[in-house]
Amino acid sequence: MTGENGAAAGDCLCGSWLCGSGRRSPWVMLHVKGLERDRRGGRFVGLGRHRLQWDFTKTRAGSTLSGSADRGRGWFHSPAGILGTRRRGEAANTLMAAPRVLVLRAPGTNCDVETGWIFDHCGGQSDRVHLFRVLERPELLQDYQILCVPGGFSYGDDVGAGVIFGAQLRSHLAEAIQQFLTADKLVLGICNGFQVLMRSRILPGGGETWPPRPETEPDATLTWNENGRYTCRWVKLQVPADTPSVFLKGIRELELPMAHAEGRIAVRSEAVLTNWKTRRQIAVTYDPHDNPNGSVAGIAGLCDPTGRVLGLMPHPERFIHATQHPQWTRRRGTVSPEAEGAGAQLFRNAVNYFL
Repeated sequence: MTGENGAAAGDCLCGSWLCGSGRRSPWVMLHVKGLERDRRGGRFVGLGRHRLQWDFTKTRAGSTLSGSADRGRGWFHSPAGILGTRRRGEAANTLMAAPRVLVLRAPGTNCDVETGWIFDHCGGQSDRVHLFRVLERPELLQDYQILCVPGGFSYGDDVGAGVIFGAQLRSHLAEAIQQFLTADKLVLGICNGFQVLMRSRILPGGGETWPPRPETEPDATLTWNENGRYTCRWVKLQVPADTPSVFLKGIRELELPMAHAEGRIAVRSEAVLTNWKTRRQIAVTYDPHDNPNGSVAGIAGLCDPTGRVLGLMPHPERFIHATQHPQWTRRRGTVSPEAEGAGAQLFRNAVNYFL
């Protein structure tokens, strides 16, 4: 493909959303699949995983790209004449498509700031949005590729952890969530967020069983720890090698902090557990010698059959720096204080799914 003013395009990288690099002219052709310009925000928006933020993009030489665009393509001016290409899996060094992350908070949510920060750190673009804003405008969900319900104590856990939040998703946002679940997008629920996903019944079935029929009973729930107390400590976790979870790609073991009173998975029947095992939905388990809450089969996290929805009780956003581990000083010989904590990989996996 050759553009105006002699701009020559490079290899087609439609799998990564863009085509080409300018070689003979400061004007380069940028083609984006299935996108159109959002005139209000000055950015490209579209369906599914296809999003490209162009108003903040810079070239490798540090010059800001500018230009206009119509549906599907646009001409952008690069004073240095350099617009490098990027293939799936390569390091981002030029034009970057940042998946948008909706960190959905409610009254009592208290982990939204650090959750948004780590998504941004890993290359996403997060917005912390109050549930009431989404209830007012359910179509907001469609502007994002990742939905994350963070930890905390939504509505004070007054009638049960995640009950009110989950009921609002089920009763008022069923259609918007159905569109989100059936698109190629991701959902993450952490601690209270996992409880919300279970109470709303987004998990364990994901898009297959959403919206849930009122006359059907849930297959499982998160209930009180066996010790009857709020428990806050670090736990060792295991991830099955064959898990389909996007978030857990390349992870087999990790340590994370947990902090909950209602984190024990209880199932309606043994058949439910058998079905989860057959469909590889048991995504995270506690160390077999250290089940902190009595959860059936040691389950710490569940995913839907597609692997695009994950809920877990431990907090990955609380171990994103090596120095957050309680024994980090004893590990100085093997772990750098500047290193990332094990939890960061879950967020990076989510962002990389769209790159």
